[in-house]
Amino acid sequence: AEHRIVRQDGVVRYHHLAWRVQVSPDGLPSRIVGTVQDVTERKTAQERLERETAANAALAEISVPLLSPSSTVAQIAAIILEKARFLTGSMHGYISEIDALTGDNVGHTLTHMLEGECEVREDRRITIPRDATGHFRHLHGHCLNTREAFFTNSPSVHPSSGGVPKGHVPLSRFLSVPVMAEERLLGQIALANSERDYTDDDVEVIGRLA
Repeated sequence: AEHRIVRQDGVVRYHHLAWRVQVSPDGLPSRIVGTVQDVTERKTAQERLERETAANAALAEISVPLLSPSSTVAQIAAIILEKARFLTGSMHGYISEIDALTGDNVGHTLTHMLEGECEVREDRRITIPRDATGHFRHLHGHCLNTREAFFTNSPSVHPSSGGVPKGHVPLSRFLSVPVMAEERLLGQIALANSERDYTDDDVEVIGRLA
């Protein structure tokens, strides 16, 4: 049997345990002989291969609407969000773009995680406005301001955390990747509340979707 072990320093190791019962000449159990083998490298390589396979499959599915002239931006955003949530085990998320005229962050598709913070325009698009300084607020705006992907598994203590507004789902974990075209900021892929901690591997795979 394999067991996942988290050490006190937070490092995750995988151990394979095997044992057998030795019996005495009269047929009674006499002792248990077992071995413990560290299989972390094999397990890590296996998980990396599974992630790569899943990411490639997601990219292949996304390429279909991307290449279809009949696909709308909202439809493409919806499938990207679906795959991003699946690949990271995230409960919530959204895909957005920067409005070329206003500079605001406009969501094409999102779960209800942002209710209470967004403005709904007359055309029913969800808009996350900039503040008076031209910056985006809180965790949702951090990667837009820095142009760098990031994740936090302790959102409440992140330097950009400003709490969550009324109507916003509680955040236990958060990951955000900017969508860039060379130096130009185009939008954002944001994910929240994965069933496990986010890692650098998640940032890498979502970066591929961006």
